[in-house]
Amino acid sequence: DPHLLVEFPSIWYEMHLVAAGLEALSRDGLPTAEAFTRYLADNEAELFPGGEDEIDIADVMRRSFAAQGVDLQDDDLWLFLRAAHEVWASHYSLAASSHALLEALRARGLRLALVSNTASPEWLLLPVLERQGLVERVDAVVLSSEVGKRKPHPAIFERALDEVGVEPNEAVFVGDRLDADIVGASRAGMTTVQALWFRADDLRVNVEPDFQAFTQMDVLNVVDRLFAAARLAGSSFDVKSCAALGSSPKIRLWRLGRRPVLGAFRSGPRTRSSVAGVEFTATRSSTRPPVSRGLVPSSTHSRKSAAPTWGACSGSSPSRSTFSS
Repeated sequence: DPHLLVEFPSIWYEMHLVAAGLEALSRDGLPTAEAFTRYLADNEAELFPGGEDEIDIADVMRRSFAAQGVDLQDDDLWLFLRAAHEVWASHYSLAASSHALLEALRARGLRLALVSNTASPEWLLLPVLERQGLVERVDAVVLSSEVGKRKPHPAIFERALDEVGVEPNEAVFVGDRLDADIVGASRAGMTTVQALWFRADDLRVNVEPDFQAFTQMDVLNVVDRLFAAARLAGSSFDVKSCAALGSSPKIRLWRLGRRPVLGAFRSGPRTRSSVAGVEFTATRSSTRPPVSRGLVPSSTHSRKSAAPTWGACSGSSPSRSTFSS
C-alpha cells in the first residue's frame, strides 16, 4: 500500500483543498470554500458511505456542486479535482527508507506491487507516485478506484495476484490495517505482515498477522527468514509479491502453523511447528513472550504472468510475492 511508503493527509475535503479547486475554476456563481466544505461534511454519510464499494470521487463532487446550484462540465470538474489533489499531494511525506526497501526486495528477485484503498483515480494518483520515485521501483499498482472494491473485498486482492501472475500462497501481503489489510489478505490465502511504523492498529478482529514489522526494513528481515526457512526445509519457496514496506533488524516474528484457506479466518491457539526445525524469535519487545514458528513451504505457482500494474512482487525460485498496502 502506498500508505506504508508515503504518509498521506487524512481526508479529501479539507477546506484548503476545496479552496484550491474553486480558485482553479475561476468563475462566478460558485459556492464559497467554507459552504462547499460544510456541505460535504454535513452529507458525509451519503457521499462517503464507507464499506467495500469504492466511491467515484468525480461523481461525488459533481453531485455536490449540483446540490448547490452549479452544473459543472467534465473539463471544469477535472480541473477542480486536479487542483485540489495537487494541494493534497503536497502534504505527502515519503518514509525515509522506502526506496531502499523496494530496491533491496527487487535485488532478491521479487516482483513488487502496491495495493491501495483510495478514491483518487489513477490519472491523479499515479503522477504523484511517479514523482515520489515509487512507480519505477514496483511492477504493479492496484487501486480501489480502478477495481471498484476496497480492501478487504477479495476482488482487489485477486486483481493484484493476477497482475503479477502468482498464487495466494506465493504472496506476502504487508499492511497496517487489521480489518482491511490483514483480514482481507489472510482470507485470500496470503502470508501477512502487520506494518507498525506509521500507526499501530489495535482493532479487535478474528484474525492475526503472521508477522509484525516495526520498521520498513523489518519487512526485508521477514522475507529473508522465509527464504532461509525454505532452504533449511530443502524445498523451493516462491515469493513473488509485496505490499507494504519498512527498517530495523529487531522485530517480533511469528509464523502460524497452518496456512489459511480462501474465505476462512485463521483461528485457534498458536502452536509450534516442527517443519525443518526452523524457529523465528522476537528481539524487539518483551511485552509479549517470543513465539517460535516453523514455515510451511509453498507450492510452485501456475498462474500466468500478466501485464504489471500496482500490486505484487515476484521472481525466480526460490521466490515469493510481496504485496504492500
